[in-house]
Amino acid sequence: MNTDQLTEDINVDEWMFELIRPFIKGRTLEIGSGNDTITSCFINNNLALHLSDTDRDCCESLSEKYQGNPLIRAVHKMNIHRTDFANAYSDKLGIFETVFKLNSSKQIPINTNAIANAKLLLKQAGHLIILMPAYTALYTGMEEDPKAIRRHNRQFVRGLMGPSFEVQQTEYFNLPTSGLSVIVIASKV
Repeated sequence: MNTDQLTEDINVDEWMFELIRPFIKGRTLEIGSGNDTITSCFINNNLALHLSDTDRDCCESLSEKYQGNPLIRAVHKMNIHRTDFANAYSDKLGIFETVFKLNSSKQIPINTNAIANAKLLLKQAGHLIILMPAYTALYTGMEEDPKAIRRHNRQFVRGLMGPSFEVQQTEYFNLPTSGLSVIVIASKV
């Protein structure tokens, strides 16, 4: 990775962090922390964080890297896509006030099962913050007007979130690694 790309990635991470910062509250969990790019933003701003990943080696590496850092509360081996999520992670249900997934290098599609599982992790009125590709309206061939695309995509996001979440904000941007993306910030109702 060249220096320009690294600087661009850091700037994107800092920009995303500043965007979500007003919505971060209480006990916070990052889904898919593998490359821990956002972690440094939390540490630099003195915010505590729980990390998680599906890969055992990533979890061990994160645990070693942040051993002794009081801002990293725990590293959890967790798969948000598990169909038996409630049974597998019963000790984590309803304990987080913020759950987020902003890892652009691991663009595992967010689906209704993952949203339902994230809901289980959250306390009432907790925030779910996710990065997802903004492909839902772009490739339907129906709309070319950016305002219409955003309106259609917002309707899709509301449908994906279901009645359990109120969408607070959506922010569109273009990532060099994954194209047009959207950050969705929603509150559990």
